[in-house]
Amino acid sequence: MAPKKKRGQGAGRRGGAPPLSERAQYLQREHKLLSEELDACKQRVDQVLQENDFLDSEAPRLREENRLYASYVSSRAQRSANAIVRLEEQNRVNLSQIHWERAELASIYRGREDGVRAQLLEMEARAARMAQQVQELQPYKASARAPTGGPGGGRARWVRAADRSCSWSSWPGSGRWSASCCICVWSTRSCSTA
Repeated sequence: MAPKKKRGQGAGRRGGAPPLSERAQYLQREHKLLSEELDACKQRVDQVLQENDFLDSEAPRLREENRLYASYVSSRAQRSANAIVRLEEQNRVNLSQIHWERAELASIYRGREDGVRAQLLEMEARAARMAQQVQELQPYKASARAPTGGPGGGRARWVRAADRSCSWSSWPGSGRWSASCCICVWSTRSCSTA
């Protein structure tokens, strides 16, 4: 049998480990630093993987949103273009309607103007005829005021026959007056042409 070791000697060696060499201490420090860096890198890798998973999960949603937005922008641009075309067409229709109404009103007012002008010319012609008739009757007005030997003191009522223009000719005993268009009614008796 092997001899038993003394407890005191074994305990002394265990408690006091032999001092490490300088190289071993350096390697130990390097190991510790590398272990810390490795742990930090592992944490960073885990964080990057989590972010990558999040981005992978968000990518389809973002693609769908981009597709919907592009579709919205395209449809809005198309609607705007259609609205511009419709507005331009509506303006063109309104403009043609305005031109048509303007031509129609111009035609109506030209017709009215022609009618009013014709009425004005007719009234001017009637006024000229009436002035001419008044001018032609002036000598008889003077002779009607002059005293004559006829009954009624020379006063007579002149009645113009309808639809006949007066013409002057000699009438026995009463000056120039046409029996063809006017009737001379004396206050006491009718005139005769004989």
